[in-house]
Amino acid sequence: MLGKELGRLTELVRERAPDSVWQLLDWTARGDTVIVEWQNSRIAGGQRLDWCGVDKFRLRDGRMSRSASTWTPPRCGRPLKALLCVR
Repeated sequence: MLGKELGRLTELVRERAPDSVWQLLDWTARGDTVIVEWQNSRIAGGQRLDWCGVDKFRLRDGRMSRSASTWTPPRCGRPLKALLCVR
């Protein structure tokens, strides 16, 4: 994803999952590396879903040059795409 696409992603999440709540749990930085721990929750199909993740970014000249994300999918038996489409 390009930085300029982040705004559109945020719009899509707000449209498809207006009850989605993203929370910053912790973060740290060392040298040119930033690590962010987060959790997200929402209601889909009458069921509360929670998942968490960690993003690791490498910065170069004030811009993200590399990133990696790890997250636990919600346990609901549905693919992530379905979670974003259920209101």
